[in-house]
Amino acid sequence: MVGKPNERETSQMMKKVDMTALLDCVRDAGAPIGATYLSEVMNIPSATVGRMLRMAESEGYLTRISNKGRCLTEKGQEYLDCQETLDYKKASADKLVGLMQDLTKEQLLGVMQVRKLLEGYTAELACANVSELEIAEMETILLEYELEVRRGGLGNEPDLQFHLSIAKATRNAILHQILKIILTTDNAYSQFSSVADTIQNRKKCVDQHTEILNAIKDHDVARSKKAMETHLNKVISDIEQHY
Repeated sequence: MVGKPNERETSQMMKKVDMTALLDCVRDAGAPIGATYLSEVMNIPSATVGRMLRMAESEGYLTRISNKGRCLTEKGQEYLDCQETLDYKKASADKLVGLMQDLTKEQLLGVMQVRKLLEGYTAELACANVSELEIAEMETILLEYELEVRRGGLGNEPDLQFHLSIAKATRNAILHQILKIILTTDNAYSQFSSVADTIQNRKKCVDQHTEILNAIKDHDVARSKKAMETHLNKVISDIEQHY
């Protein structure tokens, strides 16, 4: 004789079923529904669905309507809205990652135009929000960049970290994440760095980074934006010449 599942087994069974799917079914029904209906729709044992419903009710996602069944609460709707937003963001990020793969010259230039818009703004925001600790970190990154270039390297890693540190200093997590996707997917930043194929060009980039940092340290919004755009215009010029 098979006994009832214990609490641990019940928990494991519930984890196999997406809570979002359960709440979706309740919402789509448009009226209070019970475990029997959901069991048929979701192809899950009625007892398991019953335990899931009680769990969802205890979390405040569902409410019981007399003996008719349960329906979605405002909190349950907010949960579904949040999940849909997360799914949309993930799909958008996946699409952006797809666009960043195997970049052609035209796509690189297109990305650079987007970078000019976003990073001109990050330079402005960083002026208002950057901390002394973040400035010190940027100075360390810039020193590593300069040393690597002097040794004949590309300096692409400290170069990347410098730009991302500015984005992080904006206190805008979404802006920071978008730039991170653009700059790091499939080692895309190496493509931007590799076009500065002479020591003179790389040293020029170091000088431009120094000007950007000095403007941010002085909290000079207009100057920091101009310095960033000057730097990115040079990268655009390098791409056009490189290809």
